[in-house]
Amino acid sequence: MELKPLDLTYRHHAILELLEPSLAFKFLTTSWVTALTEYNHNTVQQLLYELRLNGYVEVPRERYRTTNSNYKDYVYQITEKGKRINEKRGVPALKRAHRSKSFHHECVTDMCFLAPLRLLGKKHKLLTPYDVLNHPNVPESTKKSVNPFAIQLKKAVNLDCPPHVLTINGRTFCIPGIQTDRGTEPIKSPEARTTLGDHIDEFFQAMKRRLFETQFGMPDGIVFPIVLVNSRFDHEAKWKLRLESVLNWVEKNHGKSPNLIFKQVPDIADLDHFPKPDTEFITTPWRRVGFPDFSFV
Repeated sequence: MELKPLDLTYRHHAILELLEPSLAFKFLTTSWVTALTEYNHNTVQQLLYELRLNGYVEVPRERYRTTNSNYKDYVYQITEKGKRINEKRGVPALKRAHRSKSFHHECVTDMCFLAPLRLLGKKHKLLTPYDVLNHPNVPESTKKSVNPFAIQLKKAVNLDCPPHVLTINGRTFCIPGIQTDRGTEPIKSPEARTTLGDHIDEFFQAMKRRLFETQFGMPDGIVFPIVLVNSRFDHEAKWKLRLESVLNWVEKNHGKSPNLIFKQVPDIADLDHFPKPDTEFITTPWRRVGFPDFSFV
């Protein structure tokens, strides 16, 4: 039986736009698609089923290798066919953008930080990466770049998500990106690939050279989140030791910093169920080096 072509509606298109990875999300669960589109959950399930059946979205194979995979929420990503639909409709996308190849890494980046940030932005004022890129404060050189959100140091440095600007109760927070670290490398090592310490060094270089201002039009209010991912196989004492080790390393090598904020999160792909959508990860206090805990709200 031949499959009848899907007549795409505005709701199908809204989901495809949400799954555009360079300016939005690489991975989202059904529950997060529901929360961010504000459609009925049953409606979203049907829309995703139709998009998947017709090859516009897919469930990544890595999802089936996670804990309790038969009973947890589906995770979706856009396919090349879906990307072509977005391109035909003129949906904004970057020619070059950094996304990790790690399923676990991107699940944390998207569903622990970026999705809660977008959800929080529904109640407050949030400039998305597209808004930032088209803001009058952003120079033409950035707008015309094929990789506009890379930090231009000695080499182009890609962060784990593109810039956002969040305004809550008159306070504006400029978030040039985040760094998600799963602890697979030491904090700093000449023998390892790029480490967390290297990324922190790069942040301080960018701050010293005011690159967030000259590239993104962010003069102040800079907040750079570091998300430390805890393995489910490690005990709580080891999690605490890891956080304190990172904070101590930063203070020893860079001193106090009001701009770097730190928080730990479990490896959500290894949980029995993906966390339900909420903004708690963003709104609860973050640790800082040499300063009181930081809060967005």
